[in-house]
Amino acid sequence: MPDNDTPSPQLSPAARRYSVPFMVLLGLTLLLYLFSIPLAYGMLLTGPAAALVGLRALWVTRKDKALAYFRLSMTFGTIVAGFMTVTALGLVVFNGIMTDLSDCMDRAVTRSAADQCEQEYQDSLNNVVEDLYERFGVTTGS
Repeated sequence: MPDNDTPSPQLSPAARRYSVPFMVLLGLTLLLYLFSIPLAYGMLLTGPAAALVGLRALWVTRKDKALAYFRLSMTFGTIVAGFMTVTALGLVVFNGIMTDLSDCMDRAVTRSAADQCEQEYQDSLNNVVEDLYERFGVTTGS
C-alpha cells in the first residue's frame, strides 16, 4: 500500500531553539497573570522576554515557507506577550487603587459596604485617568 501522507514540515534547529523558551516564557507570563498582585508584576519581565524570543523565532524562520502555521502561531503568541506586558504596566499604574479596593472589600461585611468600596474604586479610577489625560494633554470632549 503506497504512503499517501503529505510530509509535515520539520522545525529547523534554529526555530526549535527559540520556540521552546518562547512557550515557557509565554506560559509563565500567563500563569503570573492568574496569580494577580504581587506576583503579576513578574509579567514586566516575562512578557517582554517572551515577545523578544518570539520575534527572534519569527526572524530566523522568515525564509522557510513550509513553516507558515508555525510562524502564524508564533505571531499570535508574540501579540499575546505584548498584550500581557501592557496589562502589567496597567497594574503598575493602578496599583494603589487596586490595593485599596482589595483592602476595602476584605473589611466590607455588608452589601452596602461592598457597594461603597466599589464606588470609591470607580471614583479613584476616574481621578487617575483624568490626571493621566491632563499629564499627556488629551482632551475628552466633555
